[in-house]
Amino acid sequence: MEVNPQLVHRILLTGPSNFESLRKSRQIPRSSFEEFRQNVLHASDPVSAVKRAYHDHMMRQVEAAETLQPLHKFLITELHTSIRALITKDVFQQKFHLTDDNTFPDDPAQFLPYVNEAAQALSALESPSRAETTTAWMHTVADMPDVEKDVSFVTLSLLFLMDKTEICSLEKTDFYVTNVVAPRICSSGEGKSMERQFFHERFGSQPPITRDWIKSLVQELSQDERDQLRNLSTARSHLIQKGWIETILFQDKASTVLPEIFAWDLPNLESIRNTTRTAASGCALGWHASRAAKCDPDVILQEESKGAPLVKAMQNRNHRSIQDYELSVEDAVVSLARSCKGGPLEDNDTLRGQTRAVLQGQDAVMKLLDDRMRQLFVELSIDSTETPLPVLRTGQRTASGLSNEQELSPFVAKARTRFKERGLAFYALELAEATELATKVAVLAYALYAQEFLDQMILDATLNIDKVDVD
Repeated sequence: MEVNPQLVHRILLTGPSNFESLRKSRQIPRSSFEEFRQNVLHASDPVSAVKRAYHDHMMRQVEAAETLQPLHKFLITELHTSIRALITKDVFQQKFHLTDDNTFPDDPAQFLPYVNEAAQALSALESPSRAETTTAWMHTVADMPDVEKDVSFVTLSLLFLMDKTEICSLEKTDFYVTNVVAPRICSSGEGKSMERQFFHERFGSQPPITRDWIKSLVQELSQDERDQLRNLSTARSHLIQKGWIETILFQDKASTVLPEIFAWDLPNLESIRNTTRTAASGCALGWHASRAAKCDPDVILQEESKGAPLVKAMQNRNHRSIQDYELSVEDAVVSLARSCKGGPLEDNDTLRGQTRAVLQGQDAVMKLLDDRMRQLFVELSIDSTETPLPVLRTGQRTASGLSNEQELSPFVAKARTRFKERGLAFYALELAEATELATKVAVLAYALYAQEFLDQMILDATLNIDKVDVD
């Protein structure tokens, strides 16, 4: 497996106490065959639409051929190849048998036992929790009457098992990353050495964008603050943290030129920005709902549970059009306002218009909340580095929209409380986790490159500005 700069960076940000969060497969839901079938046949999301198109194409191929040969040629063969790739050839041949010849029957009910061969092999290779839905599919086939085992069922079954094989392959990679690659990278400073090597090969030892960025940060400081930069490494670290948050994460420019020290943080930048944009929108909608209900917004926006239905509506993108999505969010905002008031509203239309303005980014309240978030990001980030930085963890929302406090790191638990207190409770958990990630990014950048060049760049910038002041 190739260990690329992005993976090394992710591992260093995560730390050895939480390698499990590196598993990409953990984000994929464990769907049953029936859920898979309903999604392929009826859901409107792009992934389901592509699978439905492929299902329909295979149905036409079978109809034109008047045999099941297309299913064998395009699906069975590919499925067998993918399953065999999960373990070595010798071990596979010892444990499993998959029929590859061309003698497949044309009756769907008689064709399914060959599909079942693949399912049995796959279930033995999957993790126990993933194997449950594969085993459940086998029980479904065993119990259902032959008349229901039509071409569509066989095609969907093959697509289902192909999906599961891809996930199993991802789990195999995840296991290797979390149990072999990550421990090795985090041991004895090897990971930091690797990242520095990647950096110098790409950018050299005097990255120009980083140098200009530091100059721009130092120029905004007072004489006393520049004196602190010369005398205290913590002041230099805080400069990087504040600069990352204030001038990059929360900048208003349409495009961002990243300093080289954050070259592998573009996914983190996009993730954090998506979180703050969504939070600003959601909390602004809560503010307008409170005002429409003639309630104090600062009180309503400190109650995390109040915003759970609105958050759920904003997260649901499974709509046929933007207009349908906006109408769904409008309904949730009106419902929130009625809940706050305890009765009907006097003017629903105005609140709906304000909702559309927020969703289109044309609302002054969003700017106020954005400024508040930026201030809290900086405060929490600087506070965290006064003591050892806690481990990065991921909290999970429950069905009620809240998270089990035991799942949160000390940083996230503290930050979540602060965001609630400042009227950002609807997205307090997401913002707390985004702040922790932002802090980890800046702290890691300084740890990697302070002695390499960052400290000297900061000192040179302070001296040059002092020289200009004297002249």
